[in-house]
Amino acid sequence: MNFLHLTILFLFATILAACSTTEKTVVKEVPGVSKELPPENILTPTQQEIETVNTKKQVDIKNINDQELEVHKPAKTIESYQKEAAQGDSNAEYALGIKYRNGDSVAQDYAKAREWFQKSATQGHAVAQTMLGNMYRKGEGVDKDTNKAIEWYEKAAAQGEAGAQLNLGWMYRNGEGVAKDATKAVEWYQKAAVQGDPGAQYAVGMMYRKGLLGLPKDAAKAIEWYEKAAVQGDAGAQFILGGMYRNGEGVAKDAVKAVEWYQKSAEQGYPIAQTFLGHMYRKGEGSAKNAAKAADWYQKAALQGDPEAQFILGSMYQIGEGIPKDDAKAREWWQKAAAQGDPNAQSALAR
Repeated sequence: MNFLHLTILFLFATILAACSTTEKTVVKEVPGVSKELPPENILTPTQQEIETVNTKKQVDIKNINDQELEVHKPAKTIESYQKEAAQGDSNAEYALGIKYRNGDSVAQDYAKAREWFQKSATQGHAVAQTMLGNMYRKGEGVDKDTNKAIEWYEKAAAQGEAGAQLNLGWMYRNGEGVAKDATKAVEWYQKAAVQGDPGAQYAVGMMYRKGLLGLPKDAAKAIEWYEKAAVQGDAGAQFILGGMYRNGEGVAKDAVKAVEWYQKSAEQGYPIAQTFLGHMYRKGEGSAKNAAKAADWYQKAALQGDPEAQFILGSMYQIGEGIPKDDAKAREWWQKAAAQGDPNAQSALAR
């Protein structure tokens, strides 16, 4: 057997070893509501960081923005809102708060945003109350004051405002501005989830899946809540569902459905879903083997900095699997992965 054949065999073994590391059990927690992976998956340190960022984007204290304005009506000018607000219209006051907070049609001014939210919230506008709570919590245009944030969230939540209910669930879970209280946290999360808030639905699904905050472990209920969030486009829930169907957790194993959910998440740009979709196409799991599609999804994830995808993509370039053989590109992707501490890429470069 010549040197080239030995090199190719070693490379295949290395790739398979890398893929197999994604199928070991791991329990991962991140601050707040974690975007943990299914039991057969393991994250690299960089993947963990990406997941933490995605968690904060999706489940951190909810911000309501222009989508809450009169989206089905013609857009109003800032002058129109000002005239209506001057007459005490709470919707116009809220709209001006949004405009000043986002710097939309006016210079961004948190102090003015808080002022308009306060006027609207005092009249009982539930979403303005939630936004005012957000500003007190974050110290936007006002000194940070979690007690006042809780006060305004509670006013909004009592009116059934799902964003405020989700926020209260988060704060009671983490003891922010209040004493930690698992019972109250679950109560508020469930209220928001029942109203259709996808972040709360994800959170409730995760609680049932892991048996958190006093809820019993119940994979079937977890699936139910994840699916509610997933059909609303929550990429994290779609990714988790992919893993649960792949592993048969709470449902019968179904690799085809796993691919479907991974695909939905991956198409939204969720990098780890892109990597796992690459695995599925590369192995022919839940779909026909398709090395070209696998390489395409690995590349999408690699471009977002996923080190596992970078290593595998480099290896596919090295042997010409699904893409033209290109030693220079192979080395380039291995270097990117190695720079993030990927041991397989470091080993490949050392040869």
